[in-house]
Amino acid sequence: MNKRQILASLNDIANNLDNAGLSLEANNIARVMKKIAQEMPTESSEMSGPPIPPQTKQNIINMVKNVNSINGVCYSLLTYDQIGQSHIDAFAAIEKDVTALKNLLPLYKGQNLL
Repeated sequence: MNKRQILASLNDIANNLDNAGLSLEANNIARVMKKIAQEMPTESSEMSGPPIPPQTKQNIINMVKNVNSINGVCYSLLTYDQIGQSHIDAFAAIEKDVTALKNLLPLYKGQNLL
């Protein structure tokens, strides 16, 4: 199992833990993922790594969509809404996805999601 596969597996585990309400454990795994990713050699932007596994690709797409959904929350805060619990919850929901994306996207630099 190479480092890319390990990171993808760790990401799936972290997502499952987070979905089960174990965000502390998920964050610990995210820190491990970051350390593993930092130890990986950087690739030329012209080089493509292995293809993105289908489930990992779908997970990345879902995370990007979730992060993108925060735009509406930001717009409402900047225009007329008072800060409410729903705003706080929205930002908390994307935090795990941003962390995972920061660790996963460099692994597949040069690849397309769609």
